[in-house]
Amino acid sequence: MGSVAGLALLVVPLLWGVDLLGVLGVTLNCTNRWSLLGAFVCGGVGAFGAVLSVLVRLRGSADQLARRQTNGREGIVVPGQMARSMRHEGVYRVFVGWVLAIAVYFLLSGGIVTVFEPPATTAEICPAPGTPGSAAAGTEFWGFWCAIGFVAGFNERWAFGILSRDSTRRSSKNS
Repeated sequence: MGSVAGLALLVVPLLWGVDLLGVLGVTLNCTNRWSLLGAFVCGGVGAFGAVLSVLVRLRGSADQLARRQTNGREGIVVPGQMARSMRHEGVYRVFVGWVLAIAVYFLLSGGIVTVFEPPATTAEICPAPGTPGSAAAGTEFWGFWCAIGFVAGFNERWAFGILSRDSTRRSSKNS
C-alpha cells in the first residue's frame, strides 16, 4: 500500500501539474521546468525512502511482538491493534517523507542552507542559447536529488536537522 502511495505521490503531481499549467497558459523555460521536475522527483523518491523505512520498522516491530509473547515480561499487545497502528504510521510516514524531501530540495537548491553543493545546477543543464550544454549534468542532477530525496524520506531525523539548520551559524564557523 505504501509503494502505491509513493508511486502516486511521484506521478500524480507531475501529470496534474503539466495539465494545470497547460490549461492556465503558463509556459516554463528550461531552468524552471528542471527545477519543478527536480522537486517532484525528489519528493517522490522521498516517499519511496519512507516506504523502505516503514518496512524496516515493521520487521523490527514483528520481532518485538514475538519476543513479548514468548517471554511475557511486558504486557502483550493485541496483534490486530498493533497492525492497525503500524498501518496508520506507515501511511503517515510516506506523506511526511514526501514533504520533507521537497522541503530539503528547496532549501538546498535555493542556497538557503549550504550543507551540500549540488554537482549540477539547472543553469548548467540549460545553458544560454548558442552555448553547448553538458549531457552529463542532467544525469548528475537527477542522481544527486534522488539520493537526497531518498535519505530525507528514509531518515526523518536527518531531514529535520537540515530543516532546522541555521545558515548564519554555519557561516560564523567558517569565519
